[in-house]
Amino acid sequence: MAGVVSLLVAAGGLTLPATAAPVPAEATASSAESAPTAVVPDPTTAPTTSEPASAVTVAPSEAPVVEPLEVEEVAAQERAPELDATRAADSLVSPMAVPSPGSGQAVLNVKVGGDRIGGNGISATGVAGVTLRLSDGSNNPSGWASFGWATCISDSAGDCSFVIPLKTSGTSDAAAMRSNIRPYVHQISAPTGYSLVPQLRTGSGSGGSDDLRPLVYRFDGSMSSGATYLSTTRSDFMITSSSEGDEATSAGYWPVRRDNPSALQQCGLDVAVLFDLSGSIGSALPTAKAAVNQFTNAFVGTPSRMAVFSFDLTSPASGGANHPNLLPVRTTAEATTFKNQYSGWSTGSGTNWDAGLYQVAQAQASGATNRRYDMLVVLTDGNPTSFGTGNNPSQDGDNRLRDIEAGVFSANLVKASGTRIVAVGVGGGAGGDSNRNLIAISGPQQGTDYFQAGDYNAAASYLAALAKGNCEGSIDVVKRVIPATAQVPANPTKAQLDAISAPAAGWVFNATSANPAQVSIGTPAGPWTTDAQGHATVPLKFPTPQAVGPITFTETQKAGYELQPVNGQNAVCLNTNTNLPVAIAGAGTAATPGATLPVAVNTAIECTVYNRQVPPPAALATTKTITQVNGATATSATSITPGDVLRYSVAVTNTGGVAGTTVLTETVPTGTRYTGTGEGWVCATPAVANSTCTRSVSVNPAATVTSTFTVTADAPLPATLTQIRNVVTSSIGTCSTCEVTNPVTPPASLATGKVLTQLTRGGVTWAPEVGDTVAPTDVLAYTVSVSNTGGLPGTTLLTETVPPGTTYTGPASQGWTCAATPAVGGTSCTQSVTVVAGATATRTFTVTVASPLEPSLASIRNVVTSSVGTCTTCSTTNPVPPQWSVVKTSLRGTAELPRGATVQPGEVLTYRVTATNASANPVTGVMLVDDLSGVLDDATFVAGSAQLVVGAQAPIAVATPVGATLTSPVFTLPAGTTAVLSYRVTVDADAWSAELRNVVVGHGDYPPATCAPAGGTSRLVAPSAASFAPFAVGDECTTTNVTPSPLQILKVGENAAGAVVPMDGSAWSIWTAATGGTAVLATVPGATAGYPAAPVPGLFRTTMLAPGTYWLEESRALAGFQLLPQRVAFTVTATGSITLGAGGSTNITVVTDAPGYPGVPTIRVEDVPRMALPEAGARASRPGTPPVRASRHSDLRWRSPGVFGRPRGRWSEGGSTTRTPEGGRPAQDHTKQ
Repeated sequence: MAGVVSLLVAAGGLTLPATAAPVPAEATASSAESAPTAVVPDPTTAPTTSEPASAVTVAPSEAPVVEPLEVEEVAAQERAPELDATRAADSLVSPMAVPSPGSGQAVLNVKVGGDRIGGNGISATGVAGVTLRLSDGSNNPSGWASFGWATCISDSAGDCSFVIPLKTSGTSDAAAMRSNIRPYVHQISAPTGYSLVPQLRTGSGSGGSDDLRPLVYRFDGSMSSGATYLSTTRSDFMITSSSEGDEATSAGYWPVRRDNPSALQQCGLDVAVLFDLSGSIGSALPTAKAAVNQFTNAFVGTPSRMAVFSFDLTSPASGGANHPNLLPVRTTAEATTFKNQYSGWSTGSGTNWDAGLYQVAQAQASGATNRRYDMLVVLTDGNPTSFGTGNNPSQDGDNRLRDIEAGVFSANLVKASGTRIVAVGVGGGAGGDSNRNLIAISGPQQGTDYFQAGDYNAAASYLAALAKGNCEGSIDVVKRVIPATAQVPANPTKAQLDAISAPAAGWVFNATSANPAQVSIGTPAGPWTTDAQGHATVPLKFPTPQAVGPITFTETQKAGYELQPVNGQNAVCLNTNTNLPVAIAGAGTAATPGATLPVAVNTAIECTVYNRQVPPPAALATTKTITQVNGATATSATSITPGDVLRYSVAVTNTGGVAGTTVLTETVPTGTRYTGTGEGWVCATPAVANSTCTRSVSVNPAATVTSTFTVTADAPLPATLTQIRNVVTSSIGTCSTCEVTNPVTPPASLATGKVLTQLTRGGVTWAPEVGDTVAPTDVLAYTVSVSNTGGLPGTTLLTETVPPGTTYTGPASQGWTCAATPAVGGTSCTQSVTVVAGATATRTFTVTVASPLEPSLASIRNVVTSSVGTCTTCSTTNPVPPQWSVVKTSLRGTAELPRGATVQPGEVLTYRVTATNASANPVTGVMLVDDLSGVLDDATFVAGSAQLVVGAQAPIAVATPVGATLTSPVFTLPAGTTAVLSYRVTVDADAWSAELRNVVVGHGDYPPATCAPAGGTSRLVAPSAASFAPFAVGDECTTTNVTPSPLQILKVGENAAGAVVPMDGSAWSIWTAATGGTAVLATVPGATAGYPAAPVPGLFRTTMLAPGTYWLEESRALAGFQLLPQRVAFTVTATGSITLGAGGSTNITVVTDAPGYPGVPTIRVEDVPRMALPEAGARASRPGTPPVRASRHSDLRWRSPGVFGRPRGRWSEGGSTTRTPEGGRPAQDHTKQ
């Protein structure tokens, strides 16, 4: 292509080196619509311009006016052209943060790529520190160097952004760019660790037509103020659709190459081979495999490992799987194993460096130690024609920029792990200018970073030399160890020892040279330790190709091992180049045995050193287990019960190298006896608890001898024994488990408890609370529970004693056997109860409370005893209600009055309420309430007279009642104690024909046997009952006293003054009939009144008449007066009123206002005098006495005020005297007859 100018169809194409003259600067000022032209620079020609637009002549009228673009316009200009779907997916990458242009500015952003990000598209991590520059020429990177905006440096995201000031119409600013100048982007420098990629080769995939493309891209469009242009999306920049075809299109990421890691200066490498299986290999595939085989063989004799990958259109290739795990190739056999992995591979189609390199990077990323490669050899016969790491790579028959860029990014990812890449191009497809692409993925140095070989045979030579590298020769020491148990033949051969030995890691070897001037120890220097395959490599270094000399290697002998000679030598050595034995001489000491052997340049010697593990002495370990109880499988957790048969196993294991003998000594456990037969033990006779049994046991190496030892548990077992402990001792060795302990099933452990669970009273049944009071006739059901917390069944004999005050009334089903029938208090009842382990048995015991109860009985106490075990709650006590009573009496002085006794008006009575507790329990909440409403209507309470005396306690004053009820304070009446409430009343002076009756009730937490309140409550009430049935109020709760019903006779007559006044001197009798009959009262006594009593003139009174009809007869008349002519009939009613019989005289009437006792019914008899009468209050004159003048006041009546609320009369003129109803007493009307 020399001297040919190629036209770039799309802006941003790569410039090509050529010899043609440069294109004038004016050509760059063509309009945006004109086709962009590739500029072919002359390296010797100076730049055509030093500033962006000075060499461009444009008429002022042609200068465009820059207007800000709308957002939609910017987006439209940034959009990629309509490429095919794959291409569009490859190129669209979300931009990172990019500066925003100001007014009159445009931003051109170039994305700089480093390490590959996987996928079918192309994207890469950013690289910071890459310097790019704008200029107006393809070969003049420094043309605009003086303008700061023309240079950018990439950030960590890989963004390199030019903020370009745009010239506007009429602007002469030289440091700005015309919007249609179409600038070039040049690469200036790369940061440490990276290098610029100067050129890439594109064209035919087979290498027939090459295009070398320097990395210079042109922006081939006009720029607008406020617009941003991205390299990853612009179709007129790095992504192009030029006439050169798809091969000139970049992915929009500016590639930079990671520097190739340095080659390790050591003999022995971890190498991966990336094998091109594209269709272009064709018939050369066997030769290609042979080249890799030769490369592999060159590592034999070195501590190297290899892995192999393949690629065609994808990786792995369709005809070859990837084998990323490193395999050793130190020996021919190991090398053969590695080569077999690819021996069957076949070719496919397509060449995708990207996919192959990316697979290697992914293997390294796994972090596995067998996937860390020191070097990757890429073996390819042509340039890449596809890219993409997924299942749908992009491909073309041509070698495109994007194919190479993706490969560079994936190669960078491989190098990022420290892996050196060596690229080997084979044949014409990878020859010539293809070296630019090999350099791009590896490094610039031919012969170290990359190779170009004419064919695979030449490639084999390059690879073999590469493998030898720092290996001028080596001794590969192989350590093999023979186990102590192996039988070593006499004078064994290498083959015999190989059969009974195994490679051993961790053995240390050293080497020395007798003549360092001829041969020395290479890198790495010793000592060297064998790996898992038993290999350790001693590298050699020679000053000249002809140098020879002896080397001595030695091993550090390990304790417990000894050197195993072969044919009298310390090692067996073989030249792996010739496959011939190498003569050696013994060297070293017993602690460091070794060998001396001759070496030369390219020596590859393998020496095998055998060591035999020294058989250790006998190592006996004794263990003991329990295996069976009563023939069933058992463990140390199995619980033992009386009579169980226990079988133990005693195992003696020999982990030593020789046979060993020990004497086992068994001690018969406490609570057992030895009962084994044929077990080989020698025991004392009898073999009871704590006696010993012995047995001698011999055990071969790696063997175990097991003995059994059988004992039987005693029945019963001691109550204090909690475990069966069996111990064996061994006279030799260790005893890791020489004691076995089994828990003993605990014996029955019975605990008896008792509780009152059911109480029935009056047909109501409930569950009582603890300590509830029980009453006569109550039915009590007790529950006796027996719990067994032991491990065996247990039986106990329960004995119930019928509580005093009760009788056993349980049915036969309750299972009790009583000593007497009926089983009254104090009778014993028994029952046997068996309870299994962990269970509880219950029994019911029912009694009925006697009625009545003995007063001395304070509680019902039920007791049960158990013949076995404990008794946590073996008695229950329930109090019985206290028995108390209330009695009410009345007294005259200290003499108790009988009920119904007559008392006199004005008399003082004492009342006494006696509460007696004859039981053994106190009565709480006692209150005595006396209803005096039937007393205080005819009597007056003596203030301060009420007091309460409880037993021997001091009297307690009781408040005078405000109304008609006297209430004591609430008090407790102790057992066997009497409380007396007493007080006094004065019978009203006019309380005739009255009844004094009061009623007392006794309140308490438990009602009294007498005088209980009707409808009251009690602690004895069943929960479902509203109240208890009240006791009847009897005579003992009341006192009744009566006052007499009096009959009065008032004798009046006219005195000398003519006044009607009471007259003394008459006499009266009362008869049962009008005539004849019987005298009920022969003489009616004269009446008295007042205090002290004094006779009342003319007044007679009797209180001896019962209700009935009587006849009054005047038996003696006053002097001067006539006797009544006949008896006067009258009737006394039950209420004490008096009525006269029909047909009586008008001078005989019934009044209630007689002097002295107003209100008392009185028969008034007025006589006509036949002689002079004395004045009122005087006695009648005897005959011959001057007559007294009678008073003219013949119709006076007596009235007086009431006393204590009772109606009273007074003397008044005319009419009649009536009793006014006051204080609730009915009035009496006594009309004058």
